[in-house]
Amino acid sequence: MQHRRTPLVAAFAALAAAAAFAPSSAAAQATPAAADSMAFPRQIVAWINQTQADSLFAHSSDSMKTRMQSPANITSMLGRVATQLGAYKSTEGEYQFEKEGKRIYIAVVRHETAPELAAHVIRYVPGSGLADRINTMPLTRAKETFPEAKLP
Repeated sequence: MQHRRTPLVAAFAALAAAAAFAPSSAAAQATPAAADSMAFPRQIVAWINQTQADSLFAHSSDSMKTRMQSPANITSMLGRVATQLGAYKSTEGEYQFEKEGKRIYIAVVRHETAPELAAHVIRYVPGSGLADRINTMPLTRAKETFPEAKLP
């Protein structure tokens, strides 16, 4: 399947370049998550929406810090995404599932000028306080990448 690169996809690609995900396996299962189990990834999404690059960098794994290089680079990437999508408006849904000993959290979000919903995807080890992947993509791509999440 070929994808046409639109400005929205280009904006998502800017953030995705920092932390890309491998395709998901059919073995992972989406499950309703307890509210407290989502506190850490919700905080990550809040920092993304508020462009709090220092907090994002501080709560990134060493491998992610190596890819991102600095809080200034995160600020730049988030700025490009915000320019393309507009301001954050609302979270439309949250999904979480286990995969390969880590949790994948997906927040489906609406932005002011984006032509479709977006998905903030956070991969982390519960209890570590560190994200090892943070990615933003169009919801349509998140559905393809993470079918086990049963996204809307």
